[in-house]
Amino acid sequence: LYDHIDEIKGKRGDNLRKFKDKAILSKQLVKCLCH
Repeated sequence: LYDHIDEIKGKRGDNLRKFKDKAILSKQLVKCLCH
């Protein structure tokens, strides 16, 4: 998804760019909790 973030327009694209760091951190946290 983030490889093509510049192709996503509007509010959705804005939010994805704004919260990218939080999304990556959340993914890492879930990965740690599942192991």
